[in-house]
Amino acid sequence: MRTVISKIRHSFSWLAFFILGISNFSSANELLYADGDSIIKPEKDYRDTITSTFGYHFYQKKLIGESTNIYKNMGAVLDYRTESRGFFNSGLENYFPLLYLFYLPGDSASVSYITYVTGSKDEQIFSAGFVQKIFGNFAINGHYRNVVSPGFYQRQSNKIRNFSTGLAYLSPNRFYRGEINFTQSKLSEQQNGGIVTDTALSGVLNSQGKNLAVNLKDADMGIKRKSFTVINQFNLHKSIIDSAENRSNVFSLGKITQHTEYDRKYFKYYSTSINPEFYQDAYLDSVSTYDSVFISNLHNELCFSFDLGNSGSEINLNYGNELIKYNLHDSKNQFVINQIGAGIIFHAAGFNFTSQLSYKYEQILKSGYFFNVRFEKTTKIVIEKIFVEGMTKSDFPSLIANSYTSNHFIWRNEFQNVKQKKLTAGFLLKNEFAGLSFSTLNIRDYIYYNSNALPVQFDNDINVMSVDLTAKYNFYRNWIFYNESSFQTSDKNEIYVVPDLTAYSSIYYERDYFKKALKASIGIGCMYFTSYYANAYVPATAQFYLQHEQQIGNYPYFDFFANFRIRTAKFFIKVEHFNKGFNEDNYFYLPHQPSPGRTLKVGLNWNFSEGSYK
Repeated sequence: MRTVISKIRHSFSWLAFFILGISNFSSANELLYADGDSIIKPEKDYRDTITSTFGYHFYQKKLIGESTNIYKNMGAVLDYRTESRGFFNSGLENYFPLLYLFYLPGDSASVSYITYVTGSKDEQIFSAGFVQKIFGNFAINGHYRNVVSPGFYQRQSNKIRNFSTGLAYLSPNRFYRGEINFTQSKLSEQQNGGIVTDTALSGVLNSQGKNLAVNLKDADMGIKRKSFTVINQFNLHKSIIDSAENRSNVFSLGKITQHTEYDRKYFKYYSTSINPEFYQDAYLDSVSTYDSVFISNLHNELCFSFDLGNSGSEINLNYGNELIKYNLHDSKNQFVINQIGAGIIFHAAGFNFTSQLSYKYEQILKSGYFFNVRFEKTTKIVIEKIFVEGMTKSDFPSLIANSYTSNHFIWRNEFQNVKQKKLTAGFLLKNEFAGLSFSTLNIRDYIYYNSNALPVQFDNDINVMSVDLTAKYNFYRNWIFYNESSFQTSDKNEIYVVPDLTAYSSIYYERDYFKKALKASIGIGCMYFTSYYANAYVPATAQFYLQHEQQIGNYPYFDFFANFRIRTAKFFIKVEHFNKGFNEDNYFYLPHQPSPGRTLKVGLNWNFSEGSYK
C-alpha cells in the first residue's frame, strides 16, 4: 500500500508541474469528437465514475441494437467498449475512437484540458488536448492519449496511443469555414486466450492473478490506424435592407459542406508457437502464426442544407462516394460505394421532428438503405419529454464475414444484407427524476459466428425486446439513489444472446462546500447482470462467437467512489470490485476471462476553461 501511495504522490507531483506549464489556456470554446460527443462535457455529478469521464462502462452487457461484439477487456484493469460497427464490422474500429477535433473558430479564445488516471496495478491513462486561436481567424488544435496497463492476469499487457492535430479557419464574414485534421493511433496487446481452468479462480488472492495458467503464452495483436480529413463549408446569406431602421439584415439561407476523409487500418495477429488445443487448424504454417489485414477507405461527401426560417430547422441533401480496399494474405479486394440521402430537422414550440433517408449501391454487394424518423415533444407538466423513434435499414455484410484468410481460419461467403427494424418509445420526467423507454428490434439474415468461430447467416427473423428504466431519487437530505436497468428478451437467445437483466445502481451522499466552490459525491455503486451464455472471444480474428458451455453473470460488482469537483477540476478516488473474495468467485466478464480483482484508482480531469464552468 505504501508503494501505491508513493507512486500516486510522485505521479501527481509530475502532473502539477505539467499543469503549471500549460495553464495559460483559460477561455471557453467548443471542442468536439468526430462522433459529436463533447470532449469537455458537463458531467452528471450523480453518476459514479463507471459512467463518467474516467470510466468505460465496466461489465455492461446490453446488446440490443448492437452486434454480437460486446465489451472486451483490453488485457487489464481497464475495460474498453468494442462494439462492432461500420463496414469492416470487426470490433477493431472502436479500439481507436476518431480523435480528430472538430473546431469552429469564433469569438471565444482558447481551451485546453488534461486527464490522468493511475491505479494499484500500474495502469495509467493520460490524455491532454488544446485549441489555440492564432492570427485572428485561424486555430490549431491537438489531442494526445496514452494508455498503459500490465494486466491483472498473465499475458494481458496492452498499450494504446492516440494523437491528432489540425488547423481550422473562419473567414471574417463567416462565409467560409475550413478544417484539416490528422489522426494516428497504435495499439499493441498481449493475448492469453483465457485461463486454462475456470475453477482455478476459486480462492485466488487478489495478488495472485498472474499465477493462473493461460491458453496462449506468446500471442500478440497489433493495430495501426491513420486518418486525414478535410472539411470545407460555405454559408449562404441573403441581405435585406430595412429602410425604416436604415440597416441591412442578414438571413441565413443554408450551407454547402464538402467532406473528404482518408482512413487506413492495419491489423496483425502473431505468435511464435501454436497451441493445438486452442486452434484446431493451421493452414499456412504449422509452427508459428503471422496474420494481417489491411483496409483503406477514401470517402468523399457533398451536402446541401437549406434553412427553413425558424431556429435550427433545415432540409439537407447529400451525396457520398467511398473507395474501400481490403487486402488479405491471398487476395486484394476493392469496392466502390455510392450513396445519396436526404433529411429534415424541424423545431417548433416544444416539438422536434427529425428524419433521415439514405440509399447506397455497390456493384458486387448491390444495394442498401437506411431510414430513421423521430418525434419528440417537451411539456411543462410532470413529464418533461415524450419521444417515439423508428428505424429500418439494410446493411451490407461486413468484409471480414464475407472473406477472410489467416493461419487458423479461412472462409469465403456470399452473405445477404442484414435487415433491421427498430421501434422505440419513452418519456423522461422533470429534472431527470425518472425515465422509461420501450424498444423492439427485428433482425433478418443476422450474421453471427457459430461455436466453431465461423461466420454463418440465420435466414429468419430474430426479435429482441427491451425495457430501459432510469431513476434518480433524493430520499433523505443529501442522500441520493440512482439506477439504470435494462430488461431484455430474445426469441432466438441461442443465436442472439442477451442477459435478461443488466443493472447499475448507486447510493451516494452529495453536497456543496465552501460556498459551492467544492462539490463532493461519495458512495457505493453496483453493476449486475443475470446469468447467460455470453459469447466467447477468439484472438486470431478479434471476433466473438457462440458458446453454450459456460454461463457468466449473477455476480454483483461493488465499487466505492469519491468524486470531487472544484470549478473546472474533477478528482476521484475509487476502489473497484471491492467485494472480491466476499462471495463466490464467479467474476467472469467473458467465458474463461475473469474480471479484474480489487483495484484502487485515482484520477484527475482539469478543463482550463472558466467559460465552460460558468
